[in-house]
Amino acid sequence: MISLARQLPDNAKQIIYKVFSNNAHFAYNEHLLLTMLHDSRKHILELAVRRILGARDKKTKNSCGLRFLKLPKLNFEATDCIDLIDLSNCAVTEPPLIMRIKDKDLKEICKEKQFPVLTFEEFP
Repeated sequence: MISLARQLPDNAKQIIYKVFSNNAHFAYNEHLLLTMLHDSRKHILELAVRRILGARDKKTKNSCGLRFLKLPKLNFEATDCIDLIDLSNCAVTEPPLIMRIKDKDLKEICKEKQFPVLTFEEFP
């Protein structure tokens, strides 16, 4: 959608970019990391694993409590999804979907170059 919006006239682009920025939940760092884990490029997969392991090391005392999600600033000139937000300027948090995967298993995924299918636990 962002690449299509680049082709619009400047006045329409400003409106569309504002709407994208106000609804940037899709580009939250946890979602971006999950997308990177499913990327076919090995270096992207390795980068995602390094970022996730780093986020695990930096867990705060409130990491299991409420998290306040701040909308990320989008890079509308990005040509790849990994450049959509600047992960170096935000507090990277581990995606809850992979919290139960051990560090050792996460590193193994890099070697296999394929991320396993994740399933949600059933809720009562």
